[in-house]
Amino acid sequence: MKHTRQKSNTKAFTLIEMVVVMFIIAAILSAVIPAIVGATNNSTVANAVASIRALQTAATGYYTANGGTYTGGTYGTISVANLSAQGMLPAKASGSNPWGGTYTVVPDTNANYVDITLTNVPSNIQALITKEVANAASVAPTYSATSQQWMAGF
Repeated sequence: MKHTRQKSNTKAFTLIEMVVVMFIIAAILSAVIPAIVGATNNSTVANAVASIRALQTAATGYYTANGGTYTGGTYGTISVANLSAQGMLPAKASGSNPWGGTYTVVPDTNANYVDITLTNVPSNIQALITKEVANAASVAPTYSATSQQWMAGF
């Protein structure tokens, strides 16, 4: 019995062709991934800014309802808990911020202002938040890299 080998008509990719395809895929991914990460940062900053604005609006309502003061008065000293208890704060603004820290609202040393602080804010994010709220802030926003706290007065 004679064995003969049949020639196959199927063709396969060469190693070089596969490496070229892998290189093209890697190049595309290297361009797309930073855009996705940037969009994620922008959405978390937008979430935080919306919460800051909600806190600012709630603080204004609190000031008015509390007899024109952030301390004492009908409702006591302003805080996130007091704003929530009075129904002046949306639920999303009363929890933790997008970076796992907290929102804090306290009276400023000037009785006409309130300070809003975010904790655990990464240093690469603080400039984005500052840019978004700087025009509304009556006290210039500040950032402490050691404590990762962002603060502005309204």
